[in-house]
Amino acid sequence: MKRLKQFFAGWNWFEKTFFVAVLILPAVFSVVFESSVVGWLSTTLYLLWAFLCARGKSYAHIIGIPAIFIYAYVSYTANYYGEVLITFFVMLPLIVISLFAWLGNKRADSRQGSYIVVSIPNKKEMAIAAASQFIMGVGYYFLLRAFNTDFLIVSTISIMTSVFATYLTMRRNQHTFVAYLVNDVVLIILWAYVVVGGQMEFIPILLMPIMLLANDIYGIFNWARLRKSQVERKGAQT
Repeated sequence: MKRLKQFFAGWNWFEKTFFVAVLILPAVFSVVFESSVVGWLSTTLYLLWAFLCARGKSYAHIIGIPAIFIYAYVSYTANYYGEVLITFFVMLPLIVISLFAWLGNKRADSRQGSYIVVSIPNKKEMAIAAASQFIMGVGYYFLLRAFNTDFLIVSTISIMTSVFATYLTMRRNQHTFVAYLVNDVVLIILWAYVVVGGQMEFIPILLMPIMLLANDIYGIFNWARLRKSQVERKGAQT
């Protein structure tokens, strides 16, 4: 009980509401639209992972690793091979690296546990990372075309934005959730295409990027707050 109280200590109304929504809405949508248990689990774990990242919790990627494995399987069943490829060959290595990078760069909080140290955005680094994805986008396109990936252009853009956002996550960059916000829009288009095509069982998966929009807007402001408080604390100690 003490650990549970510590887990929820200091949560604001949005955090409490969103956490409850993550536990309830995917389950309700899965039942209503007769989705699979795997689809429900994918959405729930992915949202929990994203939420803990937005809160800046150092252990968030422990949930992220199984979340992306399950998401890759769901993507495979929808013929989105680009999402499968990006998961295993790009996102998984970056998330494993991020796990150790976050655990090694955290600051203790007496009331709410530990938070990661949010890094100052390096404009040159961000420009190089973004440019690399535009260049590699050509390679993504032809690779996905070779695998007969559905909705090819949007799948390619999904990879580009996902890789860029995940890289910023690894670097603990303050603008991480701005990049994820762009990726959310791409994912909404990607999964809406499947649902509009008549595959209603993927509606719980479509719910995921819609809820991620709210989460990532929160993440933008929360990481800015974390960065500001960390700078102020460092200034007070010098």
